[in-house]
Amino acid sequence: MKTASWIWLDPIRHPDHQASRYNGFSADDRTLSYGVVEFRRKWPLGRIPIEFVVQATADAQYRLHLNGRVVGRGPASAGGDFLCTEPLPWKYADRWTVPNPGPNPTFFAQVQLGPQALCEFSAGRGGFRLEAVARFADGSEEQLVTDEAWEVRLQKAFQAPCQWDASRRSASWEAACVLDSVWPGPEVAPIPPLAERTVFPETAGEIRLAAGETRC
Repeated sequence: MKTASWIWLDPIRHPDHQASRYNGFSADDRTLSYGVVEFRRKWPLGRIPIEFVVQATADAQYRLHLNGRVVGRGPASAGGDFLCTEPLPWKYADRWTVPNPGPNPTFFAQVQLGPQALCEFSAGRGGFRLEAVARFADGSEEQLVTDEAWEVRLQKAFQAPCQWDASRRSASWEAACVLDSVWPGPEVAPIPPLAERTVFPETAGEIRLAAGETRC
């Protein structure tokens, strides 16, 4: 089995989008850039799998797409003391089973550089790591991992958290840079991965108003 590598932007071409604070409470006098980095990889399988098993993590947060559809986002919070100013010694990965993914899938991920929420932690630099296994009806499998074959770019439209400037064009795609390590061997989170879904009321009920209230 292949071992997935941590990948990121080339530090020579993108020196301002490498480092980050450990968390929101870290004392750091450096001027650190905010950024969202995008990754993609086409996987020419040549036959149709019955399912994918995908395991992914990132520093600090990510959203993963497969063939244009959102698989999920994460990673699950590492927990611990949110007032801690040092990097935590562990990081979680998230795992999904994706049925009927279709032939020749394309993975696409967006990774946020640096923690922005109290429950987010960083090792002090950006990174993305993914392992995927395609399972076929005959019992055979094929594996895809993050390596230098992935493409990466800086999405310049993200200026700050919740700030998007559509007039700024994305950087060109380039070969991903393989890192020595970011987090040692992330474990699969013991809780279900984050999911996005539409929630409706189970039943239509009666709205009751207290005395003196009026309905808008």
